[in-house]
Amino acid sequence: MHQAWIVFLLSALLVYLAGTRLSASAEKIARETGLGGLWMGLIILPLSTSLPELVSGWRAVSIGAPDLAVGNLLGSNLINFFIIALIDLVQGRGSVFDHISRSHKVAVTMVAFMSLLVIGGMLFPGLQLPVSPVTPLLLIAYLVAGRVLFRSRPQRGAAGRRRNSAVLTRAVLTYLASSAVIILAAVNLADAAETLAEVTGLGRTFMGSFLLAISTSLPEVVTTTTAARLGALDMAVGNILGANMFNLVLLFPLDIFHLRGPLLHALSPLHFFTGAMGIVLASLVYLGLARPSRFVVGDIGLNSLLIAGGYIFTIGILYMWGMSF
Repeated sequence: MHQAWIVFLLSALLVYLAGTRLSASAEKIARETGLGGLWMGLIILPLSTSLPELVSGWRAVSIGAPDLAVGNLLGSNLINFFIIALIDLVQGRGSVFDHISRSHKVAVTMVAFMSLLVIGGMLFPGLQLPVSPVTPLLLIAYLVAGRVLFRSRPQRGAAGRRRNSAVLTRAVLTYLASSAVIILAAVNLADAAETLAEVTGLGRTFMGSFLLAISTSLPEVVTTTTAARLGALDMAVGNILGANMFNLVLLFPLDIFHLRGPLLHALSPLHFFTGAMGIVLASLVYLGLARPSRFVVGDIGLNSLLIAGGYIFTIGILYMWGMSF
């Protein structure tokens, strides 16, 4: 058991270090190539922040632990919402919802809709199909939403500036090296989480939704709070909501990797609760955007306090019920 904890913590550290470098190098590639548009915005940048979830999810599915894989993705989304409360604390100017664009309502609505699709996929009657009919719809919904968001925002790229080949080369090499480290570390992370789920009795759903999700979300915590400190609040919140959409899209490739039938039909009932709480937290974010509360405790607004409380409540329920599933 001690060895599993050591492997888990060391792998989490590597994911954190490499993930932070990966996100930074992806942004440099977008800037230097001028691909900071639809391709980079919908695929490369989200993949850079969600690569730990994808690799650890693939590994979990391959070793027959679908609850670990799906718990990781749904749990990462809950943590990402919790990061909004951290942003509120870091930025220190009252409620964060008073300082960000209302256009984020489109993205958070899509996160809630995609989460609802996942819950519907778990309830969908079992058919003799290799994948769930729902998971391809997640990809379609993401691409449609991404294109709408892409067209509604001013584009930033390398137009009008000379490309720095040396910077681009270093960024590409860093991106590739960081990706390789994350792949190796995330595989070990999933294996260690599976072992800990068995020996501690906490169950795969709790391990995936809490410990594994926290570990794979560490790069997002660092990059997002850093952006918040620099005053780039819209970028920070936009990255969170984009990552949440992309995490749900990852259920589609994981469904393909799961060779024992549709992935969403092989899950613990606890994932209904996790998915539902994802919709609740998304609704609180939407409410904060639509009607931000003026009530502030310290530097944190009421909306962020409710989001943080909802996340803590969810983890508490998963801990209490996790040993039963």
